[in-house]
Amino acid sequence: MRIALDRRAAPNRSWKMTHDEKVAHFRREIRERGRSEGSALPLAFRHLWRLGLHIPPPYFIPYRAALGCGIAFGALWGLGMACFFYLSRGVVPSSLILRSLLAGVLFGICMATCWLWCRRRLGLGSWRDYPTVQPRAGADARSAPLSS
Repeated sequence: MRIALDRRAAPNRSWKMTHDEKVAHFRREIRERGRSEGSALPLAFRHLWRLGLHIPPPYFIPYRAALGCGIAFGALWGLGMACFFYLSRGVVPSSLILRSLLAGVLFGICMATCWLWCRRRLGLGSWRDYPTVQPRAGADARSAPLSS
């Protein structure tokens, strides 16, 4: 495994993985634990990684950021509902905005809670410190591609 040395790290923590290596290591760990990759590494996140964005997998996202994902979902959901259902039925736009915000907040709370519960159940720490132990020397993080 190609590991970059972090000169600022403590002597017992002299290794540092790249984002892609961390994702590949997390993918192997999820498979070894018998968990679904669909929930641990969703398709949207894999596309964002291919675009070069270095965001952590959902289990490592802070609670507030997950709520932000829910608000974004609510905005998209409201736009879709407005285009296909509500405007043709004469729903007041302020009611549509309120429904979209409510849906986004509820979705965000549900997803943030689910991801937090999974992270705690799996005993995962922060993404910055992941993995908490040095990977096996024979394991190659680049062997597992980011796409399924």
